[in-house]
Amino acid sequence: MQGTVLLRVLVDETGRPVQVEIAHGSGYLVLDRSAREQVLARWRFQPAIVNGHAVRAWASVPVSFVLNNL
Repeated sequence: MQGTVLLRVLVDETGRPVQVEIAHGSGYLVLDRSAREQVLARWRFQPAIVNGHAVRAWASVPVSFVLNNL
């Protein structure tokens, strides 16, 4: 299985993802769920800045799963 999941991520003022939605799936439910869970649990972002202050904002984030031939 391989593919790319496009996620919509709501990033709070501290850079933590607080909501993650699947905007476009990879074609594999297990990859889509894994991408969503990993972003929520472990990823951190630079928060959006408006007028010098960090604000909540949505971001589009692609997550690719690729098999390597070793």
